[in-house]
Formats: sequence, structure tokens, C-alpha cells
Amino acid sequence: MPTSEEMSASGARARVRRSPSVDAATGEALGSIALTIHRPGLAEVGYWVRAGRRHAGVATSAVRLLAGWAFRELRIDRLQLTTHPDNTASQRVAERAGFTREGVLRAYHPTSAGPRDAVMFSLLPGD
Repeated sequence: MPTSEEMSASGARARVRRSPSVDAATGEALGSIALTIHRPGLAEVGYWVRAGRRHAGVATSAVRLLAGWAFRELRIDRLQLTTHPDNTASQRVAERAGFTREGVLRAYHPTSAGPRDAVMFSLLPGD
């Protein structure tokens, strides 16, 4: 992960990415996780996990690690995560990582098929 100095540029949108995430013991690619800084103090986490490694706690562990780092090193005040309303697996990841479900944001994500709803979760440093 970059240092806080590398990420503390003005209020510009920045992305920190660690891709791919790998199993430390085997070197096997597990997926990817990204942190997008929307403005100072506000960031969003996104991730994916390889099909063969889902349901093994990989995403929850990665989100917890990234959240701790973002709060500690980047002084993030609010970390958010959105999921598709039907993606219950990602919603469980958010909840297991300590995020609070805030509600459904209607027509939040633009797609080629038109805007779609998203479920918003947040995590604050004191949670």
C-alpha cells in the first residue's frame, strides 16, 4: 500500500489499488481490492474474488485489512461500500467487515442499460 504521503495530494480523486491479491503461502491469485478516494476523508472500497475462492473469507479479510489501513494511514473519516441489491454475498461481506447498512440508493450506478439501484454500507473509524 502507498504511504499516506503518497495519497495526501489535494482533494483530487485518487485510486489506490493492490491487484491482484494473492495467497501468501501459494502465490495463487485470489482477486483484487481497490480504494477510491472521493474527497479528503471519504473513500469507497470495491473488490472481487476469484470464483474458486469465494465463500472462504477472502473478501472479508481483505476489506478489514484495507479499512484499518485507510483509517490509520490516510485518516479516512468515512469508508463506504455499495453492492447490487441482489448481491447478498457482498452484503454479508460488508456486514462481517463491520459496515452498517444505510439503505438503497435508487438509480445510483450508471450502466449501459440505464441507472441501477445500489445498497449503501458505511464504516466509521469508531465502529
